[in-house]
Amino acid sequence: MPVFMVRLKDEQELVGFFSIDSEFGGEDLFWTVDEVTNPYACEACELPNPGGVLFLGRASKVPVHWVEEEVDDPKQAELAAQSNHENIKQLFVGATLSETWSNQVINFDHDSKLKWLDVGKMKQG
Repeated sequence: MPVFMVRLKDEQELVGFFSIDSEFGGEDLFWTVDEVTNPYACEACELPNPGGVLFLGRASKVPVHWVEEEVDDPKQAELAAQSNHENIKQLFVGATLSETWSNQVINFDHDSKLKWLDVGKMKQG
């Protein structure tokens, strides 16, 4: 399963890291990015394998505590959603990238062989 680093084209702001099913290729990436932002505004590059996100010190326990959001009281539902969002954010405190991935991010404009692909052009049809 290839992993792509996705950024906004104009701002070059990181959107995220996405693993896609190679059977569906770029269209799978298009729709996954579409869940969080406009895929037409993004570009992606495939990261080398092996690689990943690492926790070199103390890490969060998994699974994280999840608060039920399907409640009748809108105020309680909002508090639950905020709590869940915070729990997910805390999951990645202290995270870093593996050497193979961080070398690509740090050296991207210098000697990287990775190429940026237009995510918007990955949609079929």
